[in-house]
Amino acid sequence: YMSRAEAQISIILDKQPDNAEAIILLTKIKRDMRKDAGITEAYRMFKICNVKDDALIREMMSILESAGHDEEARNLRRAEPESPDSLRIKRSAERVLRRAYVSRTSPDDEDLLLSLGFEGESLEEIQRYIQKDAPCGDIVPGSPDFQKYERASNDLIMKMGWKDLETKSRLPLENVFVSGSFKDVDEAKRLVSYISRAMEADVVRDEALKMVLDRVQGTTVYEIMKSCRVGVYQARQIKLLLGVQ
Repeated sequence: YMSRAEAQISIILDKQPDNAEAIILLTKIKRDMRKDAGITEAYRMFKICNVKDDALIREMMSILESAGHDEEARNLRRAEPESPDSLRIKRSAERVLRRAYVSRTSPDDEDLLLSLGFEGESLEEIQRYIQKDAPCGDIVPGSPDFQKYERASNDLIMKMGWKDLETKSRLPLENVFVSGSFKDVDEAKRLVSYISRAMEADVVRDEALKMVLDRVQGTTVYEIMKSCRVGVYQARQIKLLLGVQ
């Protein structure tokens, strides 16, 4: 059924390559068939169409996010410059995170914020911003975002030497922001969210990872990440193959 639907939509698009609704339907089909390259191609077609309809853009973004293509979904969002107030809060938060890292203090600690000259409404805005999550989207093994976050999680966790993932899966934002040399705190937040989610998600078995089992040293997520040079989620997939809880 899915293959027939894919073929029919392709025929429509051969004749009407700028048919945004048909592209959206094709993207859904590619997602359900787990054809990741097809999703990327459908996204490219959608971008070429230069769609103006906000409802269609939101629908396409939702499908991309559900398929683990968060970066592409964000690229479809209308590029609206951040307001001066939003940028001010973000830059202030980044300053607070650097100080929190050096002083080993929680970044939303009121005394820390007061010592940096923030008070009243400004102090509360920064606290709320630091505490607010930046979702990373669904974890879809094999997708571009999955590969990106797996690489980033390995780089960061090795750099931090964060060995307690099983008991402390939510890494401190100030440590991630500074150790990862992030230029944008929202990117650091998304990686924090990914690592936490990857540690809590139901893991899908991947037989292809059996090829690295001979490299495994240790049984913790950190030890597997280090010896096999994989990210958090794939380290848990390897644990599943090993039969380790």
